[in-house]
Amino acid sequence: MTANLTLNPAIDNAKLQAFEANFMLLDQQKTSKLMSTPSISYMPVKGVSYINRLGGTELIEVTGERNPDKRIESMSNDVRRSVTKRFTKTFIVDNMDAAINLITDPTSDLFSILGFAKERAGDRTIVEAARGSVIIGAPDTSGTSKTAAEDGVITVAGTTNFDYANVVSIIERNFANNEVEDGGLTLALSAQEEYKLKQDTKFLSNEYNNIKPVAGQAMNSVGSLNVVRFGGSVQGVKEYANPVLPEIGGVRYCLAMAPEAIKFGMELGALSVDKSAMKVNSWEVTIDVYFKAVRTQGSRVQIITATV
Repeated sequence: MTANLTLNPAIDNAKLQAFEANFMLLDQQKTSKLMSTPSISYMPVKGVSYINRLGGTELIEVTGERNPDKRIESMSNDVRRSVTKRFTKTFIVDNMDAAINLITDPTSDLFSILGFAKERAGDRTIVEAARGSVIIGAPDTSGTSKTAAEDGVITVAGTTNFDYANVVSIIERNFANNEVEDGGLTLALSAQEEYKLKQDTKFLSNEYNNIKPVAGQAMNSVGSLNVVRFGGSVQGVKEYANPVLPEIGGVRYCLAMAPEAIKFGMELGALSVDKSAMKVNSWEVTIDVYFKAVRTQGSRVQIITATV
């Protein structure tokens, strides 16, 4: 989908095209916390995306027969529909020269703040797709909504003890029991859960762990899980505004995801630079961005509850 670029006649269309190219380059650099993990694979954003997923099967053993009959089985599959989210923002700029500089200079503050906002919006879209309902149905049907639990997403209780025995080992076991590969697993948590894991003897003692996460200050992995860390609230200490990992009723919802658990897409829908009707010698820079995400398979996602 090509961005819909509109502009006042005083601003060259090539400058807007340069903005689009530079902004899309920011996206391709995968600088968000979740978009660069193996849990995410990419799809186009234009229109409605349908993810066709085939079910598993087993081969049938034939014994004592020559020229056996065919063992015919209908191939089971489900078609998952993507979830599209739209985000927009308009900035007011004091004069035309400043507006042109902002949209043509990839080192400008506009690129920086849009880049950071894009990362957070993309990560939130991924988190919502991972733990939310999914619409299953072919294009010619109304589709059926399945909750995360109905889709096979397991919830692990970490509100009482967020440690290796009660969280990490259970996540690993659940993935293994669903025959999900143990390479490239991602654990998304807040700094508070990281702090709790660092108090666990199994991560402090060389008898269990030679990575020494406390000495290294940051915990990059726990067991077979690669850690992705977000900001979050701490009860009685800090209230975090608009966190990426949802915080509801004193409970934070962390995530564990296997490779290709989420299909994701992002696209710049429209960019416009127009003279402000309300402000003197001022210009409005408006950006319209689309994100799309869908969970590919419930068994590839686990929700882990934690106390805020």
